[in-house]
Amino acid sequence: MIYLKLSLHFIFGFLLFFFVSWSFYLRYYYPIFI
Repeated sequence: MIYLKLSLHFIFGFLLFFFVSWSFYLRYYYPIFI
């Protein structure tokens, strides 16, 4: 149960980091779409 909770937390954190980095990538390389 604790392992499942930690894995879900890790996946959520990774998705949040991916979303933030992708938004910064789009803002830096494609400022027209923002």
